[in-house]
Amino acid sequence: MSNILLVEVAGKITQVSPVAGKASVPAQPGVAYRIVDDKTAKTPSSTVYKKVGKNLVAELPGGDQLIIEGFWQACQPGATSCALIVDGDGVSVITQTDTDTDDTAADQPPVAPAPALGESYGSLLGGGLTSLGLPAAQGWLTPALAGLATVLAAGVVDKQSSDADNSTNNTSAAPPAVDIFTQVGNEGDSPNTVPSIVTAAQLATVADDVLPANETAYQNYIDANPDLFSAPATMAEVQAMVDAVNTAIAAILIQVGNEGDSPDNTNSIVTAAQLATVADSVLLANETAYQNYIDANPNLFSSPATTAEIQTMVDAVNAAAAAALSEVVDQI
Repeated sequence: MSNILLVEVAGKITQVSPVAGKASVPAQPGVAYRIVDDKTAKTPSSTVYKKVGKNLVAELPGGDQLIIEGFWQACQPGATSCALIVDGDGVSVITQTDTDTDDTAADQPPVAPAPALGESYGSLLGGGLTSLGLPAAQGWLTPALAGLATVLAAGVVDKQSSDADNSTNNTSAAPPAVDIFTQVGNEGDSPNTVPSIVTAAQLATVADDVLPANETAYQNYIDANPDLFSAPATMAEVQAMVDAVNTAIAAILIQVGNEGDSPDNTNSIVTAAQLATVADSVLLANETAYQNYIDANPNLFSSPATTAEIQTMVDAVNAAAAAALSEVVDQI
């Protein structure tokens, strides 16, 4: 089972995207959000909803999480309201009826009863949505949409146009792209109060050459370079970020591959800061040990090296250093 986010405007589905790991979407007035699984087209019954600061967080079975950023900030009760539709055993709606302004709160938000199926949500959303026109059971999820949801949930991203007709299709400004630009613009804030969680799958809908392995590096770049992003961000800014990250990481992989030579003619000088852009748990204190490992184990590195090889090296060095420290402590 995969979870799918549907974004609806004026009763029409304008965005379909997977909810895998920690996903986010910016709140927008007059918009309704709905999370369903791709098997039943229903909201998972054990989903937990929390108000965290100004955000609405939906914690799904299996550990997936959707954050609607600014749900109690970008949207307000009345004409600028937005909603999360909970479509499980029955249909209910979460809106901005909670007036709690405590940004530290992580409370269960109120869930209002939904109108009868097929009736207007205008009274709940201040007219922002004229009608969602919900038909009975699963009829609203058409076979075509179900097929698209399945493809997206499997991680297959289609930018909605081929290279041959980009000039035609990209001018149509598909709603998913607008949402992503808003999200990146919000995450490129100064000071960095909104950590970037935009996914590689999201970025691939608006930029070329996006690499899933570089997802964390893209997020770190956005957080570290707020002056390079407008609010909302532009397609050119996102593409420049992707290109810069890809180039930097490729250079590091080439460097480590060259340094892992046999015989050892090129001493490793790669820094912990460089390694941290391609691997997790890099420790500055172990920088020299990382370099020595590369020099001593040329057969463990390709040319260029891979992110998996570098992560294996970091893990091995960290484990050895921890074991050595533990032994010293035991001898004291």
